[in-house]
Amino acid sequence: PKGGARSRTGGTGAGPPDVPATGGRLRLKGFRVIRSTRGRFFLEIFSGSGNLSRALSRLGIACHLYDNQNGPEEDVLRPEVEGKICALLASGKCAGVWLAMPCGTLSRARRGNDRGGPRALRGEDARSLWGLPNLQGLDLIRVRAANKLIKFVCRIAEKCYSLKVPYYIENPLTSRLWKYPCIQRIWKRHL
Repeated sequence: PKGGARSRTGGTGAGPPDVPATGGRLRLKGFRVIRSTRGRFFLEIFSGSGNLSRALSRLGIACHLYDNQNGPEEDVLRPEVEGKICALLASGKCAGVWLAMPCGTLSRARRGNDRGGPRALRGEDARSLWGLPNLQGLDLIRVRAANKLIKFVCRIAEKCYSLKVPYYIENPLTSRLWKYPCIQRIWKRHL
């Protein structure tokens, strides 16, 4: 596709070998996936290795992947990339969006300890949730970048909701992501 996002579509549409095909549909533990997507596609944002898109592609579902690790043309913090994502959402053909927000700075495993664990970068209260006041150097840069990504996730979730596009935000249950006001507003409004 234009704009540099990687796009993958299924080759044979045969699906994984352990999933039997029946009558043009694949049965996945109670769910039906219809092979004919009629031009619809799925967005995987923060795609990393792209395993989800690879699995969907095997089912014949076209996917657009975005991950800043793949270069500036996929960096969701660039306004033109966010604009392309919003245009894809508004196309009326987006079947769903997976937002696998990086959890590195949000993890509660980062609490520092006498055994040499990684030090905490965020606190639990409303102010320090956005980053501890004594951060410097690379830690400060990482927290600020993650804060921008949190706001991006909230904007995309709101856009999906307004366009009736299903979306999924992935993060561990214990992640601090779920404490952010914009995420909590989404929960209250969208669920």
